[in-house]
Amino acid sequence: MSDRGHASRARYHHRMYDWTRFHAATLAGTLQGEIPRACERAWSWLDLAPEERRQRVAGTLSDEAAARWMLQALPFVRRRLWRDAGIDPDDTPRLNAFVQKLGTGAETPRDRELVRRFDATVDVGQTVAGLFPAAAAPAPAADPGRETLLAAVDQLTAAIHGKDTAVATPASQAALRQAIDAFAAIGAGLPSSLAREHAWWLGMAWWALGHGALDLARYDEGRRALTLAASHYEQGDDIAAAASCRERLRDLDVRLAADFDAAADRTLRALLVQRDPIGRAQALTQLAREAAGAGDKYEAARVAGQAAAVLRDARYPDPEEDFEAATQAWIDTAAETAARTALFARVCEVAQFWAVILGARASARLADDPHGGARAEATLRRLPAFSAELFEQARQAEDDAAQRFLAWCPPAGAPPVERPPVDAGAQRTEALAALDDGLTRLRESCNAAPDAAQLNEALRLRERAEALGSRVHAARAMVDEMYVLLALSRHAQVPALGELALRTLFGEHPRRLSSFTTGYERELYLFVIDYQARAYQAQGDDEAILALCEPVIRHIEGERAKVSSPYQQSAFLATRVELYELVAAAAFRLGRYDLVLAVSELLKARAALRSLLAPGADASVQDVDAQLADVNARLPDAAPEAAPALRERRQWLLDLRAIARTRAGGALPEVSLAAVRAALAADEAAVSWFWLGSGTLLVLAITRDGEHPTAIRLDPAQQGLLRDYASCVGESSAGDPDWDRLVPRIEELIAALGPVLFPADVAAFVKAKPRLVLSPHRTLHLFAFHAIAWPGGGFVGERFAVRYVPSLGSLLVPWRGNIDGRVLAVGVATFDDRALASLPDAEKEAAAVAAVHGARGAALLGATRAQFTAQPLADFRCIHLATHGSSVLAGSAVDDPLESALWFRDGPLTGWELMALALRAELVVLAACHSGQRSIAGRGLDRLPGDD
Repeated sequence: MSDRGHASRARYHHRMYDWTRFHAATLAGTLQGEIPRACERAWSWLDLAPEERRQRVAGTLSDEAAARWMLQALPFVRRRLWRDAGIDPDDTPRLNAFVQKLGTGAETPRDRELVRRFDATVDVGQTVAGLFPAAAAPAPAADPGRETLLAAVDQLTAAIHGKDTAVATPASQAALRQAIDAFAAIGAGLPSSLAREHAWWLGMAWWALGHGALDLARYDEGRRALTLAASHYEQGDDIAAAASCRERLRDLDVRLAADFDAAADRTLRALLVQRDPIGRAQALTQLAREAAGAGDKYEAARVAGQAAAVLRDARYPDPEEDFEAATQAWIDTAAETAARTALFARVCEVAQFWAVILGARASARLADDPHGGARAEATLRRLPAFSAELFEQARQAEDDAAQRFLAWCPPAGAPPVERPPVDAGAQRTEALAALDDGLTRLRESCNAAPDAAQLNEALRLRERAEALGSRVHAARAMVDEMYVLLALSRHAQVPALGELALRTLFGEHPRRLSSFTTGYERELYLFVIDYQARAYQAQGDDEAILALCEPVIRHIEGERAKVSSPYQQSAFLATRVELYELVAAAAFRLGRYDLVLAVSELLKARAALRSLLAPGADASVQDVDAQLADVNARLPDAAPEAAPALRERRQWLLDLRAIARTRAGGALPEVSLAAVRAALAADEAAVSWFWLGSGTLLVLAITRDGEHPTAIRLDPAQQGLLRDYASCVGESSAGDPDWDRLVPRIEELIAALGPVLFPADVAAFVKAKPRLVLSPHRTLHLFAFHAIAWPGGGFVGERFAVRYVPSLGSLLVPWRGNIDGRVLAVGVATFDDRALASLPDAEKEAAAVAAVHGARGAALLGATRAQFTAQPLADFRCIHLATHGSSVLAGSAVDDPLESALWFRDGPLTGWELMALALRAELVVLAACHSGQRSIAGRGLDRLPGDD
């Protein structure tokens, strides 16, 4: 074994790895692996007594494949017998002379021993042929092209490692392309028996070149390389690897189109039918990547947790718990079911799955569990080195097999060239990890105390990134330098540095979000724009803010239209909100109130408007609705062990439903002051609030006659009062609220905040209109504006007919529901669940409501869930429900609002079940606790941008 091999083995021994099974499985079924093993077995039988030898043959060879390898190995054993006797097996005259000498008495004891052992090989062959007649076949001659292939593989793999998965450079790409051309050229001179192996190595090389091109944002080059990789993998009989390449190509196109819906739709549909554990893990990690790409760290971590559970059950355990033990288990488990290149691909695939899982964990833990996040990040950083070791061990297995093969078939010429060690990739990985650490420390030190010395550190880190050939790290260093400049109030220097960062990120590509294939690059780009806009704001250049940010917002909205999952709407905007706020603030200062309204409306229930535009009759929507109804019907009676899988299926179907409805829907209305004025009745006034950060509100009051803008700046004490109000509302959602304390406190807070949130100038503007349309924002959705004292006496709810709308844009969406029909009034007074208090007047209320409508009214008293859902609900114009309700601000509903519920006599109907009902009523009255609430936080976000 080479010195490099010894050093490599020593390192792995220190890590407690046992590569025995991996080596054996890597070589299983190959000439290089099977022939030496068969030769060694046969050699060990030559000195046995004939009967024992035959028993050993029968006990060792278990199938026809092993028998065939043995028969092919015997000629190599015989050639070695000749060589050991000092006779060249290719020297025919000498062989004939030796044969003629036998039986003449001239032979020596050594000659007789050679004959005995030679006869033993014949006996082995006859025994094998007798046991496995079908395996008998002419023994192939030694493959003259293998040495050539092995030498070429050495050079090719060195070039592949030169482009480590962690980083690619133009120089490493050029070297790899040159190596590919050289390796391809030897194919014409190889025998057909080696064509498959040659093609597979070409597939791997083109795969590495393709991924390197994508790292460098050379997308056309990456496409060509991955297409060639798929073709060569197919020729190499690695269908899974070819499919992976084509999947990567589809993924690239989806990412460049920023079509999150298309990627999610494909993955979700695969999950609904996928049963194979590895296939499920692949789909789940893909879904986690899509969620992360849409900005939803919560969902990415949740789905990654499901993928982790699937992998653990498949005996590919969590590396965060014990890295060496886990990765050893990956190797051993994969070796049980895969061999040769498929084994290598399987372990690499599992490593990629866990990389996604660990990345999602690290991101989700960033705020609440920094130590856990650091642990996941540290584990993630070990995976590239493990993959490099895996590659090295595959090569080591080839090395060992080559050495063993030479014992039976020594080369006619010079010995093979020693392979060079492969350590550059691991070194680059470690250097980039250290660079990441340095950039993180830089920002932390700036947060603690900004200092001009940090600018020098940022420049040093940028130079390191450029030396390593990582444009993304170089751009990140510039972003962090911009951050320090802002902290030092050196605003004039920020825009120029931002321009340099943009040139670094985009290169020759158009400056838009869809030029990036990774969410990380998108976020870096948006940070640059955000920091430039902050600098312009500090310099009072509002026109520059609009020129910079308006095109970016249009690109964001183009991508947002392709994120239909209700649980990712807010997350998609989470890191982008400040750009909208900067534009709204600049437009407000410039008096461009149409733009203020248009931008603020983009962050207020936009997804809800899209949902209203989707027709319910679309076939794809109906199909998903039917599947959702089936899951909802099965869940109540599901066994505990089956319920989680059904809930997951329901979640996937909800996302598919949202995607299908979006595709079937129409265009959203353009929101403008003129459009809102036209939508208002002559006796109506509308008031819209929009938060800038946490301390400023932009307010637009609108009537048919005009608009009145104002800005409200809350001092720290007032901000504290509003937080106290939200806290009180949250406490009222708890299991046993302290009403004696909460009610007076809420009244005090409304009295104190009312004049601030509904100022006198706004009151004066709307006072002539008897009807009031209110559109709050974020926390203000919980505020009881109707309970504010009116300056002339009484309360807003007494002075006006008040209605709340999620956005003013909702006034522009036509209603498609039932505006003619009967009224259904439901009342439930007592409940099977004795923990629920009785509502003695609920049934009286429902009966009274039904009576008001005479023959067109129907009362359903003491209803069960089945009795309610059995009603012809689509026929009713109005549905009145007097019963218990649960809060979206408590329990599991905080992160999943559809878990909130209305209670019927025998149990709850959750939002999930209510959503599936055929409701077309113009009005639904919820005479229930906690009704009218909106989620204002959850799923890892302290606020929900977009109010969805």
